[in-house]
Amino acid sequence: MSDPVFKMAGMNTKKGICPVQLEFELEEIACLWSAERRLRNAQKLRRWARQLEVSARIMMERAKPTPPKVSLPRLPRRKAVLN
Repeated sequence: MSDPVFKMAGMNTKKGICPVQLEFELEEIACLWSAERRLRNAQKLRRWARQLEVSARIMMERAKPTPPKVSLPRLPRRKAVLN
């Protein structure tokens, strides 16, 4: 019996034909991964994607020009106590 042929486009692997088509770049990376390893990596990538999204939003917020602070006139103590 001959060895199984590995085809990127057809997604043939030693374990059988994968019923799901992945993007080509992703298939190049994950073609030999088991289902458990794919799940572990998917969870890791989900966490990383969330962290990247949050950090990007923080960086964009910090990059915005801040409006000048409005300085209020100082009140005398007597008037400040009434507020």
